This record gives sequence, C-alpha cells and structure tokens, in this order.
Amino acid sequence: MKLIITLVLLLISTLTFSQTKTLSFEAGFRYNLPERIFNSDLSKFDEQRSGYGFELMPKWNFSSKQSIGLNLGFNLISEDARTDDIGTFQIISFLPTYKHEILDSKFSPFYSIGIGGYSVLNSNTCIAPGIAINLGTTLDLF
Repeated sequence: MKLIITLVLLLISTLTFSQTKTLSFEAGFRYNLPERIFNSDLSKFDEQRSGYGFELMPKWNFSSKQSIGLNLGFNLISEDARTDDIGTFQIISFLPTYKHEILDSKFSPFYSIGIGGYSVLNSNTCIAPGIAINLGTTLDLF
C-alpha cells in the first residue's frame, strides 16, 4: 500500500512540474448562514446553526476558467439551544467539485457544485451524502 501511495504521489508531482498550471491548490474560508434564513418558524433573533469553517481543494484546471477538484472542508456549527449544554459540533466534508470562474482575470466571481459526503464528528452516523453549491470570488495571488 505504501508503494502504491508513493507511486501515485510521484506521478502527481511529475505531472505538476511537467505541465503548465494543470494542477493547483486552493484554500478558503466559509460562513454558514443561520438556520432561521431557511426556516421561517424560527425567531429572527435566533442564531441557531450558524457557523464558520475553512476549505482546501486540490484541483485540476482543464481550462483557464474551469476545474475539477476534491473540496475538503471543516466547519464549526453552533448547536440548538434546547439544553443547558450549548456548544458546537464539527462537520468534515469531502466533495468532488466542478468549479467555473466567470471572468478570466486575477479577481473573478465563481460558482461551483459538488456532490460527496459529510461526517459529523462524535456522531453515530459515519458518512451522510450531500450536495454543495457555492458562490464566491477568487483572488489569484500567483
């Protein structure tokens, strides 16, 4: 198994250095809107299930505006305030993702869609399927 992993990493490294800008790495921050935005039965002062996180995405650029990658995320979400033990729960996500940048410039709005799995740490459910639709802006520093 170690030999296979080493060979795959060697192949990826060779492809990265032999071709111009085919593989890249992306990092970003997330903010999760409060649940009350999607559930009108909750009070407008209720900030339940709001949170933040970050994401990392190794990706393959098959054109200057389009790419596919594996979006790996970690989120901290505040839990429901129904008990005295109020805290957060952690969600790990892994989503194969298609991304399209609208403009061909260093600063560009984008949309992406991914289908994959989510896992809540310290939960009985191992992995749950899910879909992610993202809107944002990209700032290309290099």
